[in-house]
Amino acid sequence: MATDDAAADAAAAASTSLPACARCGEPAKLQCPKCLEFGLPKQPSCFCSQDCFKVIRERERKREFFF
Repeated sequence: MATDDAAADAAAAASTSLPACARCGEPAKLQCPKCLEFGLPKQPSCFCSQDCFKVIRERERKREFFF
């Protein structure tokens, strides 16, 4: 019976994979707070580290300047 529970837990963990980082493709651990606040899609706003978030945010900030 314990092995059935372990198998079910493993299957559940495999089905809920982490999204990929928007910059480097590594498993993401963070999400942009503004994107989360506005309810935007998770995939393009997830990041593996603060460094990846800063690079993307700076690029977006420059793009917003021209619009």
